[in-house]
Amino acid sequence: MKKIICLIVCICLFITMMPISMAQNDKSINGQIEYSCHVVTQYKAKISEKLLWQFLSDYSPTQEMTAAILGFFWRESSLKSDAVARWPNLNNMHQKDICQQFTEKVDKGLKDGSTKKYFIKQTRKYGGYGLGQWYSKNYLSAFYDFAQEWGTSIADAEMRCAFTVWSIQHQHKKHLNILKDYSDIYTNSLWMGSIYDGSKTAGNTIYAKAKEFYKKYK
Repeated sequence: MKKIICLIVCICLFITMMPISMAQNDKSINGQIEYSCHVVTQYKAKISEKLLWQFLSDYSPTQEMTAAILGFFWRESSLKSDAVARWPNLNNMHQKDICQQFTEKVDKGLKDGSTKKYFIKQTRKYGGYGLGQWYSKNYLSAFYDFAQEWGTSIADAEMRCAFTVWSIQHQHKKHLNILKDYSDIYTNSLWMGSIYDGSKTAGNTIYAKAKEFYKKYK
């Protein structure tokens, strides 16, 4: 009987001491991103449109914004999560290797933050990284910290979707409030183009693709 009691106590202690990285991901709560760490050891550089739509829908306030973000990702990286701006065509095996090696090198030091400076410096040298091809120091720093909190690869697609919505909600609150009043795809697309690319032409390109995604997956 004592052995059974000891076994039960040990099991209970193990459960209570499980690291946060074992926790399930929390979804969007009241329009704000709440998250806990994931455990991800591998990633897929090319993610399906449908899966990205599902990821974004979990976090984005509206389907129109989801469509615009997906259109933005398509314009920036052709939906490749580890693409770098210097080598946008990952059909070339050499380019694939470079992108994968860079991602894995950053991932190795992600847990203790030892690769943060390298990630920011090298990404700016490349001209952008990942689905959204972020480039500014502030975005890259926030993105690295976000990936570190999640415990995922920097190329993890769901984490990148959550980060994009998080950045909109926390770094562009004023614009987000405007978008809630004008929730059409066109306005969202122009906004994504102007904020993240500084170009109205980019917004029109994003809009053309966003309409396709909206029609397919809404």
